[in-house]
Amino acid sequence: MIIIAFPVKNIHEYIENESYLYIDTPSGCPNCNYNGKLYRHGYYCRGVFIDNNCIDITIARVICPVCHKTHALIPDFLVPYFIYPLSVILTSLKKIFIDGHGTTYVADEIIKEFNLSFVKEQNISYFKMRFLSILNYVHSFFANFREYIETMNSLSPRTLISNICKYTKEKLKFNLHYFDLMKVHFFKKV
Repeated sequence: MIIIAFPVKNIHEYIENESYLYIDTPSGCPNCNYNGKLYRHGYYCRGVFIDNNCIDITIARVICPVCHKTHALIPDFLVPYFIYPLSVILTSLKKIFIDGHGTTYVADEIIKEFNLSFVKEQNISYFKMRFLSILNYVHSFFANFREYIETMNSLSPRTLISNICKYTKEKLKFNLHYFDLMKVHFFKKV
């Protein structure tokens, strides 16, 4: 299982500071509802595209002492099962749904903005399709916050991406808070 575990300002800080070594192990197992601390259980590497490279980053693992299920502690700048960081995905969605650009244009802009020469139109189309498939979940997330109530009459992708952008600017922990509240990670296939 995956747990969005902690906020980090950016990928570079996570790598340079070896942040994965200093993670407080979470309490509570999502598998068996054990309420105590989970134990460290090693590390593994996974790739993420940044600065025109696929960089290996280290992910901490924990294990439940009761059910022995292991969990990966993912930093909030990652989206599980995606090689692109959350910032690339959200920027792509903003350019599509708020700015009104097409996928080819957005792919070209992401290449320039994030220095990722291997972003393709198909990647951007996939981000768009996946987001459209989870609109109800994102809508449910924002329905929990008083400051977003006035936008809850609309299930439009534009409104929801605007809400995510606003939330990210104000709280900086959208991915972490989404996981805590919804019990699934953002962009989870439903």
